Amino acid sequence: MISEHIVSAFDRELGQIRHQILQLSGLVEDQLDHAIEALIRRNPTLANQVIEKDDAVDTLERAIGETVVNVVARRQPVANDLRTVFAAAQIAQSLERVGDFAANTAKRSLALDQSTSFAPAFYLSDYAKAVRGLLSMAIKAYADSDLDLALEAWHGDAAVDRHHSSLFMNTMNAMRADSDNIVAGVHLLFVLKNLERIGDFATSIAESTHFALTGKYPPGERPKADTTSTWVPV
Repeated sequence: MISEHIVSAFDRELGQIRHQILQLSGLVEDQLDHAIEALIRRNPTLANQVIEKDDAVDTLERAIGETVVNVVARRQPVANDLRTVFAAAQIAQSLERVGDFAANTAKRSLALDQSTSFAPAFYLSDYAKAVRGLLSMAIKAYADSDLDLALEAWHGDAAVDRHHSSLFMNTMNAMRADSDNIVAGVHLLFVLKNLERIGDFATSIAESTHFALTGKYPPGERPKADTTSTWVPV
């Protein structure tokens, strides 16, 4: 009976970690949605709400970390259970970073609101949609323990990179063509990079899910298609 009690308690603790991860993912997805809406619709009130809610994301991520440490210390999990706990800690950290980039995007939108030379919605809708879709896919793969979906999300980062590279070049060219675009363009470049990094962390979530389910990370190098590091004006 004692053994069954211990197993039952451990299962509840694993369930608590899972619940906290899904709660954190909901907060972060809302943050990203609102940051994008604030940017495109020039809504400073919504942008400030995103910034203020970042503390809630940080608090929950720390709570997950404490739960993970306590579970490892008390239960000393092995094999599949250890992978589950380890992956949860990684995913929580990735989600917290997504929240940081969403908050930074909201801050940049406040600066872009002051610009009349550069529309903040500068071809961002499709890019933002691709990033948001990738994040949702990675979270769903974790929630459903879906290995195929995790792999699909892992491969999806290349499409996000292509969006980023194209918009980076368009923004740089617009800045070269008109010096009035420079200040707003710099802020927009940071927004583009924020979204690209969110795509990276989405694939990190997919990697962690893959590890939790199989004990291995996806084989080979993560697909990438970012060409901005070698871009020069022509």
